[in-house]
Amino acid sequence: MASLPQDCSLQPAYDDDDKKQAPEDNCEAGTRALNEGDLRRLYRKVDMVILPVIWLCQGVQQADKLGLATQATMGLRKDTHLVGQQFAYLNTIFFIAFLVCQWPAQYLLQRGSPRIVLTLAVLGTGIIVMCVAFARNWAGLMVIRAVQDGIECAIQPGILLVIGSLYTRQMHVTRSLVWGSANASFNIFVDWVMYGIGKAADAHPNGLAAWKGIAFFLGGFTILLSLVVYFTLGTSNELHWLTPDEKAMIKDRLEAEKLVGQDRHRNWDKEEATRALRDPQTHFFWLATMLSAMPSTVITTFGRLIYKSFGFSSLEVLDKGTIPRHVLSIFWFVIVGLICHKKKNFRLVMAIAGLVPGFAGLLVVGLLPATPSNQWPKWVGLMISVTTVPSSFLVWTLIPSNVTNPTRKTVTSSLTFIALCARYEPDVFTRTVGSQIPRAKDAPTYLPAVIACSAIIGAEIALFIGMRVYYIHANRRLASRATDVHRQ
Repeated sequence: MASLPQDCSLQPAYDDDDKKQAPEDNCEAGTRALNEGDLRRLYRKVDMVILPVIWLCQGVQQADKLGLATQATMGLRKDTHLVGQQFAYLNTIFFIAFLVCQWPAQYLLQRGSPRIVLTLAVLGTGIIVMCVAFARNWAGLMVIRAVQDGIECAIQPGILLVIGSLYTRQMHVTRSLVWGSANASFNIFVDWVMYGIGKAADAHPNGLAAWKGIAFFLGGFTILLSLVVYFTLGTSNELHWLTPDEKAMIKDRLEAEKLVGQDRHRNWDKEEATRALRDPQTHFFWLATMLSAMPSTVITTFGRLIYKSFGFSSLEVLDKGTIPRHVLSIFWFVIVGLICHKKKNFRLVMAIAGLVPGFAGLLVVGLLPATPSNQWPKWVGLMISVTTVPSSFLVWTLIPSNVTNPTRKTVTSSLTFIALCARYEPDVFTRTVGSQIPRAKDAPTYLPAVIACSAIIGAEIALFIGMRVYYIHANRRLASRATDVHRQ
């Protein structure tokens, strides 16, 4: 259906507003009719190829990142002689490298070939993850972790760029949630494999150490995935398995929503960069990402150790802790995806709905005494904190939906992903941020860290409510401007 005419100079209405948005611009697009049946068949074809690969990319990246936590419970800390805060610093250096390399990664993705950059990032990650098996001390592990994230930091922005170049606004949510669900669903498979590696190592104590076997498994799988990425992923112009007509259909569909140009490599526009820094959205994106990253670091990196503090063995941490948590995460991702698909502009509402039980669950973990009778209540509290995970992905889906100019997108995406590194802030907040929240002296329960994370989630809830109000107000203003233009 053709959209109403609108002044081409107006920005598109912001997504995630429960009111009717301003009419979408169609001044340059829509010159030929788009057959909805052909579009459905085309996007079905795109989904069948793109979604499984980005699901694997995210799942493997998360598994590579979290593998060290499982390795720590299976002898890595002892064999590499880690003491005090050294394990925490392995997580810290990870995000310092992310901070340093994020801007070059964004530049390469925007100015080079996203397909080649993604392929090299996945391949490099696999090689360096295998190197963990050869680490002998803390210094070696620090170098490996720094190089790993320096390479890996291009993967998530690259996936966002791929999604933005192929899909419409309404599709961004469900496709990105498929990507995000890999954190749990793929890791169920990985946890069972690591469980098997651990059992085999226990049965053969003189053989290969479990943590080394995990490094070889994760690294080898990631290297194989890089071959798949090379032949399947990329922006719409790079996909050789799409015909010229199919690429033209995607372009026309994105032009109809003012999303065209997401994969164009334009020159740097200083004016658009300045606008990005003035846009409240930009500051919301990076602040929301930073806040969500802090509790995520504690839960993902130290969650297995916290489960162990409840009285579970190293193997029970997997089959009674992380695997059931992954199952619940998948279930919640499905619910969020279905609701966001059925109810347009409902992303921030669902993000808030997931943060509330996470806030309560971490309070239960932190406030209940560490006694045998509280083992399962604490287990439940840590389990339901998984509902906070989709909030980051829902925020990230707003970037391709609401930020279309390439320069502005580069600035916004860079600041957003750099915010992931804000888990580390040496001594400014007495080591109460991100990977420095858990202190060695608080082991094994890390209760002060858990309570601090609950407070941070409370701040997230307030931020998301404020941004929801901003979007509603901004869309009403845009609708009013569009109406005035139409009357002239």
